[in-house]
Amino acid sequence: MERVQIVSLLRKAVLYALILTGLDQIAGSFLDVVLDHSPDGRFYKAKYSLEECDEEIVIIGDSRGEMDYIPSVFIDSLGMTCWNASRGGQGLPYFRIMQEGILNRYRPKLVLFNVEDNMLEMPVNYERAGFLRPFYQSHPEIRPIINQVSPFERLLMQSRLYAFNSSFYYLFRPYLFHNLDGKREDLGWKPRPGMVIPEEEHEFIKETALAPLNPQSVAMFNEFMARFQEAGIMVMIVTPPNYNVQVVKSSTDCYVADYCQEHHIPLFRYSENIPLITHSEWYGDRDHLNPEGAVLFTQKVAHRIKKAMVENDKDPVSVIDFE
Repeated sequence: MERVQIVSLLRKAVLYALILTGLDQIAGSFLDVVLDHSPDGRFYKAKYSLEECDEEIVIIGDSRGEMDYIPSVFIDSLGMTCWNASRGGQGLPYFRIMQEGILNRYRPKLVLFNVEDNMLEMPVNYERAGFLRPFYQSHPEIRPIINQVSPFERLLMQSRLYAFNSSFYYLFRPYLFHNLDGKREDLGWKPRPGMVIPEEEHEFIKETALAPLNPQSVAMFNEFMARFQEAGIMVMIVTPPNYNVQVVKSSTDCYVADYCQEHHIPLFRYSENIPLITHSEWYGDRDHLNPEGAVLFTQKVAHRIKKAMVENDKDPVSVIDFE
């Protein structure tokens, strides 16, 4: 191939690369506008949590955190503003991202952390937090966590379209179907309507098995807790209930209880509370409380928060009576 042909080929390759890069950036800018003006949904919620929330109480957790705790009940009971930053299907990487976004802007008075009974036994899944990629460029504080999704993440994130990869459905859905992830006025709470039918559910289960802890999950939990403690923020941990499952002991429970005792952190364990666990009318499904159950549960948690804050009652492990 003659030199002239090689130079011409290289010029075309550079031109095509520039065109594709330009189109990528233009498309990304359009998608950024779509995200910024989302009427509700998971991207609206993530954006508010990372960039705007300034409430005194922030709730962090997965789907149980999102559905079982109602901010308006905390507001009425405690006289403090509240935002629920939880997200279903997420874990420690998402919690750390929310933490960094919040601490980059302000210091809430209280963080209520919803902990599942097997959270520290499960492997850390960074990919689930990948839906937060659209915030990578504007939030340097979350980049070290997103970069753990894959060895090539730092390079791939130069593409604006890649940042929205696999997110188009949830990005555009709020424009077509409103309030599927909760109303704006619900302050991050996502209701789970319905009621379980006891005859169709599993028999009562008492869990006592101890599975091995995952070292990476334990390390990330410790980092998460230490960041809030270093910032001087009060943290309280709640283990939520599941229908017909009494968690008497798990490796996560034992580790978290020891951690809370050592660091004087209130821990409220509802995961073995029989009256709450066996009350089918309060569950939308076996893992989540319905609105009626969530109201009652949040009221009880609010009472414990008030007791811990006002009376400085930091009982490291509490199995709460549920009237």
